[in-house]
Amino acid sequence: GQSDDFVQNADDGHPGTRMKYIAYKNIAKILPADRAEESIKFLLKAAEIDASETQLWWKLGMKALEIGNVLLAHNSFAKALSLSARHWPSIDKILYTGLVLNNFQDVIKRALAALKLDRKYGTARLALLKILQSYPVMFDDDEISMAESYDLENCTERDEMIFEKLFSRYEKRWI
Repeated sequence: GQSDDFVQNADDGHPGTRMKYIAYKNIAKILPADRAEESIKFLLKAAEIDASETQLWWKLGMKALEIGNVLLAHNSFAKALSLSARHWPSIDKILYTGLVLNNFQDVIKRALAALKLDRKYGTARLALLKILQSYPVMFDDDEISMAESYDLENCTERDEMIFEKLFSRYEKRWI
């Protein structure tokens, strides 16, 4: 039987295991876009061997978005962020998937955490603003005062364009 350590980090195991991990990732990479579901299966097989690579979870989340599996995408980006809290592409996408899934509490928590890292981060500011405008009851008093300290109303046009591009495809699902 395999130990949890072995599954978490293929470097500790047999060299063939590492080769298998790389092969799964490469197969997922070369499959054409119309075979995204197969790519996902290979990425999941790679994750069974070594779940410690942020980029693997990011790729899995992006493939899941391609086929419209927003929940798998959300969980994949969450896993990537558990490994690397400052992985900005995953932060961007988890705010997106959180809004699509109507997971406003998670979006509020993650957006406020992202703004602590970069107070001008447009996606987080706009996500908070949208929730605040549509569902202010989702915020507790501390979250509202924190959100307001980031001057949400004063977002740049560029931020708004990026946000609209990112979220417009699913917007009707959550507003």
